[in-house]
Amino acid sequence: MHIILFNILSGIFGITALLIPVLSSFRKGKYSYLPVASLSAYILALIFQILGIGERVSLQDWSALADTIEAISFTAVLFAAVIIVLNIVLVRIKN
Repeated sequence: MHIILFNILSGIFGITALLIPVLSSFRKGKYSYLPVASLSAYILALIFQILGIGERVSLQDWSALADTIEAISFTAVLFAAVIIVLNIVLVRIKN
């Protein structure tokens, strides 16, 4: 049950991390806290992924770990790159 909750929370925070810079680029005014909020949401998404991995380890579900770790790693790196680029673009637009 915890694994499902961790995955849902990770997805929510990951989508939030992506949406913050995209949606705020359309708003008027300077919002210097938004890149911090976006990166914080991404960090929370990663934390929930790590907790999900920890839960699988405690259940000794080694096949699930072996099947998903490459996809999780790839997605984490891809999300980090996209979120960093979006926040750089946001800072340049707003300044």
